[in-house]
Amino acid sequence: MRSPTRGLSVSAYLPTTTGALLALGLLVAILFIGFAITRVVALSLARILAWILVAVSVVLTERLTADEPAGIRMIAIILALLYAMKSVVTVESRADLPRRLRPVEWAAFAVGWFGMRARVFLTLGGPPRDGARHLIWYGLQRLVIGVALVVLARFVWPTGSIIVATVLACIGLSLFLHFGVFNIVAGVWRTLGADTGPSASRSAREASPSSGGVGGTSRFLR
Repeated sequence: MRSPTRGLSVSAYLPTTTGALLALGLLVAILFIGFAITRVVALSLARILAWILVAVSVVLTERLTADEPAGIRMIAIILALLYAMKSVVTVESRADLPRRLRPVEWAAFAVGWFGMRARVFLTLGGPPRDGARHLIWYGLQRLVIGVALVVLARFVWPTGSIIVATVLACIGLSLFLHFGVFNIVAGVWRTLGADTGPSASRSAREASPSSGGVGGTSRFLR
């Protein structure tokens, strides 16, 4: 009997139209516009413009990728919302910032970080912070385990064990992204002076055993 999964391929993450390219251009535009909004002096105006950017970015991205596979649409919309929200949180955190983020700091915060605290990038370019290597090592270990589980799921899928393959893939992707990539990125930024924190309390404790963690261990991607 022919397996119901045989011959199927995962194509949800392969762009098929020019919509994906247009969405990429929109993401770049969101970053430039978002940075410009953070320089608006009037807080009330900046706040309004930032939220308008969020709404417009999501709607435009959804429309541009209407003919793209579900995976491409999901990623594009998530990134558009994430990048636009960076402008919102930066504007709202003015009282917490001793100064505005410089262009390089803004780019690092908006593009290279999943957290929402702009303040941690004010020290970018400073001396390396404690716990960076431990965070990177912790993340690499989880990344490798995650990749292994995803590969295993790929081999299980054609056998018809869809539930088993799905469970393996979900666990693998979580280890790969949340406990792997996020912690590696946090560690890299810490080597560059940014006060980025780990993605989970346990990784915080393991990242710096002697100090009990990197910053507040209860914070998620600070």
